[in-house]
Amino acid sequence: MLFGEASFHANAAKAWSEIAEIGELLADDTDDALLSRLFRGVCRIREGADPGLLPSDLASLRGISDPVKLTWAGGMTWGLGDRDLGRQLRRQAVSQARAAGAAGVLAWALGFVVADELSRGHFGSAEAYAEEGYQLAVETGQPNSACDHQGSLALVARP
Repeated sequence: MLFGEASFHANAAKAWSEIAEIGELLADDTDDALLSRLFRGVCRIREGADPGLLPSDLASLRGISDPVKLTWAGGMTWGLGDRDLGRQLRRQAVSQARAAGAAGVLAWALGFVVADELSRGHFGSAEAYAEEGYQLAVETGQPNSACDHQGSLALVARP
């Protein structure tokens, strides 16, 4: 998933697709297999093809208990065009990270919730989440995440 995320950010569609294919071969548990299918589905959409997912695949995403995997799933459902499910999965990831006391994961996952809130014009909640995410990112030594949150705070700053 990390290699796939890197190729996505690099806008390297061919590498992204190749990584998805390898991921499908390597997946050894239910959640990983599900994420691999979802990843490949997003790649297929990007190539103009049908994602090849079953309705049960999307329904099964809610059963993932790992907040990192939920955050990835939320991002990929955005790639499939299901913004509502993506928001729900990201919020579920934040809740699970909070419950587990996983401050580092929480700082990272909050960045996606902030983006969700900004895209919906919910600037007050975006600001609150970004402030929390920034503090957690600083406390857990995540300068890139801290920078992301600072950028979001700049977007919502009032004179």
